[in-house]
Amino acid sequence: IADVWPEGPVASVEILSPPTVAAGGELSLRVAATNRKAGHTFITGPLDFIRSWIHLTVADADGHLLAEYGSINPKSRDIDDAPGQPHVEGNKSDKGTMVLESLPVNEDGEVLRRHELWLMAGGTGKRLIFPHYSDAQRFQIKVPVGTKGPLQVRAELNYRRYRQEFLNLVVPEMEAERGVYQPTITQSTDEASVQVTQAQAP
Repeated sequence: IADVWPEGPVASVEILSPPTVAAGGELSLRVAATNRKAGHTFITGPLDFIRSWIHLTVADADGHLLAEYGSINPKSRDIDDAPGQPHVEGNKSDKGTMVLESLPVNEDGEVLRRHELWLMAGGTGKRLIFPHYSDAQRFQIKVPVGTKGPLQVRAELNYRRYRQEFLNLVVPEMEAERGVYQPTITQSTDEASVQVTQAQAP
C-alpha cells in the first residue's frame, strides 16, 4: 500500500500565518491538525483516557514569549490553556488550547472519571478528526509596540496516553514515590516566521 500510504506522522500540524504583522496590532493565525493515516477518528478510544493537543508558542526575535497555549503545568502536570490557567474542557474553536478529546457521561450527565464505561450513557466535549480531514483553531496574539521581529511561531501536536486527572485519582503518589510522571509524545511540529513592521515616524 506504499502508493496510497503517505510518509510522515499519522497526524500532522500546520501553521497558517500572515507574512507580516504590525507592531501594536494583533497577529491572527490558524493552526490546523490533520488526520493523515488513521482509519478511524483521531484521537480514538478509550476517549476518557487519550488526549492530543496543540502546544503553540509565539516569541519575539530575542526569544521572549508573547503567547503560549497548551503547555504542561510543571506542578499539576495538567494541560494549560495559558500559563497557569488549566485547560477548560470543550473550548470553543477560537478560545484557549486546541485539545482533541471526548468525555463519557452517565445517565445523569456526570463525567465518568474512573474509566467506569459500563455506566456510559453519552459524551460531552467531543472534538475528534475523521480520516483525511482537518480541524483548526484561530489564535489572536497581541504584538506590543517595539516588538523585535521576526516572530518565531512553533506548534507541536502532542499526545498523552492518560488524562492527568485519572492518574491523580488512581496513582496519586506515583511521582512523589517513584519520581516518574506521564511523558508527552510529540507527533508532529511546524514552524513559521512572521516579520514585524514598525510604525513610521510622522
